[in-house]
Amino acid sequence: SLSFQFLSVSRTYHSSSSLHQVEACIEYDADYIDVNGEIPFSAKLIEYHDWARSNDVLVVPNCAGAGGVPDVGAFYTFRKLQERIAKSRSDEIAKSAAVSDDKENATTNIVQSTEPIDPMKIDCAIDTMHMYLCSSGGGVPSGGTLATRAAMNSRMRDVHSLMMDPYALGGAIKRGQRPEDADKHLSVVEYDEEYKGWKAPFTYAFYETRLIRRSNWLSRNMGGVPYGRNLNYLEHLILPSEEHARALQQSNTSSKMEEEKLKAEGKLFTKDQGLSLEDRDKIWCEYWFDAVTEHGEKIRTRLTGKDGYDETAHLSVELALLTSEHRDELPHKGGVLTPGVAGGQLFVEALNETGLTFEVVDDDALPDLSRIPPIH
Repeated sequence: SLSFQFLSVSRTYHSSSSLHQVEACIEYDADYIDVNGEIPFSAKLIEYHDWARSNDVLVVPNCAGAGGVPDVGAFYTFRKLQERIAKSRSDEIAKSAAVSDDKENATTNIVQSTEPIDPMKIDCAIDTMHMYLCSSGGGVPSGGTLATRAAMNSRMRDVHSLMMDPYALGGAIKRGQRPEDADKHLSVVEYDEEYKGWKAPFTYAFYETRLIRRSNWLSRNMGGVPYGRNLNYLEHLILPSEEHARALQQSNTSSKMEEEKLKAEGKLFTKDQGLSLEDRDKIWCEYWFDAVTEHGEKIRTRLTGKDGYDETAHLSVELALLTSEHRDELPHKGGVLTPGVAGGQLFVEALNETGLTFEVVDDDALPDLSRIPPIH
């Protein structure tokens, strides 16, 4: 059968015309993918979830470097932890069968040990997941991104309460009142003993944390198990010095100070402007994920990619290709989904084969903070 896709790369999405595009896709059976990073627009799309699901149409916003990469990374970390726990349980059953003194029980245990445990059914019960972004720096917002932010700021009075809600995109735990999920934890500057570096605020953490919380809810809502029923998800930059962290704390939590910094660097771009390909090619980003379950099981993973704008093109096009060429192999037929939930393992494999690398690392592995250029 024919499959239709609509890939939207609009600069701003909060206009009614953008919603009409999504409505048309759902009505006329075309999968919709976009690169938006706007909480109000994404929240509005959630209202279409049941409609898209009943029509078997995939609506996948937020498929970009900001939002999409961490979301797929969180899914990958969850899936690898499921596999690790499944193997551990299988090994325990086999060991129990081998040492049993009771022949009848031993026979039963041996039969049980030969039955494979489906990792996808493992309820990991992740308690905390923390993403640390380590990068070369040098990535700056394009003129289009700055225009979007300006448009959002002009509407802040109308959307302030939504923007300040840690569960703006759903997935609230304990009625959304848990202190550990508050945004104040994203704004800290402090030394991280485990990572041997300084944590600092990350501009997109105030958006991406909401997205991963929705993914946690969707993972269960779409027929699977959640990442963790009590999941606490946070993000920070990880940097080599307190000086570096304090400097970025100022620019990453104040749009005015960010613009002043960009202007001083000659990188305050206007509409249709952005970094050159040559400059973007010098940029690298590592996304480190730590997940710990309620039972103490741990895993550490790493994604390595390029500049955010390159990864935006990468993610959105790869998912569009999957919906076009491998639609029946995707985990879900329809709904308003996040990139990780929509694409699943097939998406991870496609991205890994085309330049965004995914890997499980040792539990004590650390990023090389000496690679980060000094602050000017």
